[in-house]
Amino acid sequence: MKAIFDPNNYFWNIYALPNLIVGFLVILEGIFVLFQSRKTVTPFAYFLVTLTSGIFLTGAGIVCSMTQETLALVFSRFCSWFGIIFVTPSVYFFSASWTTDLLRGKRRSVRLHFFVGVGFFLICIFSPYLVQGMYPYPTGYFPKAGILELPFIVWFYTVMSLAFVNFMRI
Repeated sequence: MKAIFDPNNYFWNIYALPNLIVGFLVILEGIFVLFQSRKTVTPFAYFLVTLTSGIFLTGAGIVCSMTQETLALVFSRFCSWFGIIFVTPSVYFFSASWTTDLLRGKRRSVRLHFFVGVGFFLICIFSPYLVQGMYPYPTGYFPKAGILELPFIVWFYTVMSLAFVNFMRI
């Protein structure tokens, strides 16, 4: 844990700045929207989308600035992949939250997709099956796909497609 806060484990990486800046601004946007209206669930659902997106982006920026592969792998699994995995059920929840009738009908699906996301996240942090390691590039480290990457991508795009269908119904 101390290694994460040690400045010697980081280097100045201009390629990480866009991710860090945009991730931070996306989280701030979600906070701004959340405090505008608390009467409906939609601002909260939007906040979850921006929070998970911002966590992914800032996490990717931090990983790109790390000098040690093992530290980059751990941080990528816990932070960046948390955002990647949970942005999908968050977008689905946001798409279902636009009308109360739609949310009532999709409540079980929303819970199911968050539950599947928890499963993928646990696999990600406790095994090499989703993130196998890191590729070193001059611009920083990038995760190597594990054997469960394809099922994850299928789930990711299926849930995003279902969210798109929800948006089309509105």
